[in-house]
Amino acid sequence: MHARVALAIEAGPREVMTTTGAVADALRASLGQGRMPFLEITSDSMTPLLRRGDQVGLAATAPEQLQRGDIVTFLENEHLTTHRYWGQMAGRLLSRADRSGAFDRPWLPQALVGRVVVRRRAGAGLWLDAGAGRQLNRLLFRWCVAGQRLSTLGLPRRLVRAAWLAFAVPAAAVGAALAGWERPSDRPEEQL
Repeated sequence: MHARVALAIEAGPREVMTTTGAVADALRASLGQGRMPFLEITSDSMTPLLRRGDQVGLAATAPEQLQRGDIVTFLENEHLTTHRYWGQMAGRLLSRADRSGAFDRPWLPQALVGRVVVRRRAGAGLWLDAGAGRQLNRLLFRWCVAGQRLSTLGLPRRLVRAAWLAFAVPAAAVGAALAGWERPSDRPEEQL
């Protein structure tokens, strides 16, 4: 299951884009103009960090600028998908959902739309590139890496998943508490 995003963008007066590729192009154009588009998450494949109904703000980035653990939005089989970036292999990018043991099919760098830098939930923003949000995101990625390593040991999948959830749920709660303690950001409020 993928963290798909739902979005409608008007291309002009009375004209609505009908393909996901056109939406991805419009998002890239918006990012190129220095704007931060927001998308709505439509699945729970990235919980606990991203849940169905959360909104994510994108920033422009090049594939070479990505770091392992970044959360990215990319065009995959005519769907926009938001998953965690794991690296590159043979000129293609690797990603997967936090709740999945399997990687997505490797995708071309030109499919990249943007990097997720902020999550909005219930009106509150959590910046994933600074402060407590960044720490939480990195912590969850390290736990995903540990889970991936455990899965290669031949342990029962239920055991690996139970260990991951035993950590991830409390970590998300701690992250939410830390996010509430952050000092206000110097970022413009209108971007949230």
